[in-house]
Amino acid sequence: MKLSSHPVRRYVYGGIALTAFLVALVWLLKGGPVRPPPQRTATPVVDVAPTKRVETRRHVVLDTPPEPEPVAESPPDTPPEIVSYVVRDVFDSKPVSGLSFALSGELDARTREAAGITEQTAEGAWVLAPTRDGGLRIPASSIDGDLHAIDTAWRVAECEPLAPDEEPTLWVYRMLQVSVTVRAGTTTTPPLLLERVAITATAHGSNTFFAQEPGDDAPLSEIWLRRHGLFDLGVKGHADADGQVSFEIPRVSTITVRARVDPPGMERASGWRDAAQTISDEATATGSAHLELTLERGYEISGRLVDDEGHPVEGVKVSLHVVHYIDKDEIIPARLRLVGHGYTVRWNPSMPKAIVDYKVYGRSDADGRFSLISHTDGELTISFVPTSDQHIENVAIGRLSGFDRDDDFTLRSSRGEPAVKLVGKYGASFAGKKVTLVDMSYGDIQPSFSHRLGSDAKLPSRYLVKGHTYSFLVFGKSGALPLTDGMVTWNGETELELEPLRMGGNRASESADK
Repeated sequence: MKLSSHPVRRYVYGGIALTAFLVALVWLLKGGPVRPPPQRTATPVVDVAPTKRVETRRHVVLDTPPEPEPVAESPPDTPPEIVSYVVRDVFDSKPVSGLSFALSGELDARTREAAGITEQTAEGAWVLAPTRDGGLRIPASSIDGDLHAIDTAWRVAECEPLAPDEEPTLWVYRMLQVSVTVRAGTTTTPPLLLERVAITATAHGSNTFFAQEPGDDAPLSEIWLRRHGLFDLGVKGHADADGQVSFEIPRVSTITVRARVDPPGMERASGWRDAAQTISDEATATGSAHLELTLERGYEISGRLVDDEGHPVEGVKVSLHVVHYIDKDEIIPARLRLVGHGYTVRWNPSMPKAIVDYKVYGRSDADGRFSLISHTDGELTISFVPTSDQHIENVAIGRLSGFDRDDDFTLRSSRGEPAVKLVGKYGASFAGKKVTLVDMSYGDIQPSFSHRLGSDAKLPSRYLVKGHTYSFLVFGKSGALPLTDGMVTWNGETELELEPLRMGGNRASESADK
């Protein structure tokens, strides 16, 4: 083979070929031959062009950068408060075990778990675990919610609010079924219509001013029963033509059932005595009781009022006071209920042994006649309060025992007797004031009378009896404290000086303007 005649020439030809190859490669990568750039023409200015450019910007730099939003802190994971209550029976204050309750309301899963609530009876109604030894766990936030016993024989009285040093107590009670038979003990004309006999029930509780200490197995006080609506159980119905009536009441200790005859029309007395009987706690504990109540005709106290000349006195206010005398060792609820009157917490054993049961009022007619019905026997006293010209009289008529009586009473004339002026300390005037005087000379009766003084501040002498001691209360304004205090014995004076009211150990101002 014939080679190139000169080695250098071969290298030159090779470099030229390589250069040409590289130029061709660059040309192909740039898309072909290079064209001259097009001639630009002036673009007209458009007003909205800058706005468009702003709208398409993704980032806007503000003068004041916005503050970062606060990050909410998660609440502390505190366990729900659960209160352990002792469930007690209102009847005897003893703990109740095994009783389940339904609690309505919104309870989150954590609260339900803490209280041991696992079962739901309906939407928003949860079943609390049965009580163990009288204990029940309730979420504190649900104490004021709707809580009721699943056992329909039990009712909830109240969840007592939490208080320092007090046991949280949930009071519950069962219902007591009562049937009553009413009879008329005496035959009268017209006969007693048994359909007019109303039956009422009252729960007296314990004879104490305060509720028992937590844990005491004793009835609750009357104050507690009143506060929870379990004291006065109201009218439970009327007897039928056969004298039968049945009803249901809360099972509470010491319940007195009373039968009374509703008076016809607008009369204030029916002429029949009330009959009452207390259900024994033994019968109450069983859940049912039957009572038989016998109504007796009341005693009619009637009479005629005349003046010194034998003329009838019309319009005299007549009051009948009935008093029982009971020894101190007999002042117990059972004894008081035997005479048909409920025991009240207002009774104080330090008081005199006389118990004023009630008063009956009436007025004399144009012939001077009056008639009152006593629903119980005892020591009776009649008070006569004439409007003018006769003396006020208090007449003890003795003790009634199964008979009626009709007496004539003569009222002493007060005509011509001077009135008695009432004055305050240092001559203070009581003109125009209302005075109430209580006659302290009748022992346990203590009748009281009221009179509005005139401009001369004089009290008619018909209100006073020589030798009697009176408590004078002079009032300046309605509802205000009295201006006077103390007792005065009247012996016929025409002027009585009354001591001003003591307040805080000092006498109040004697000013009659108060």
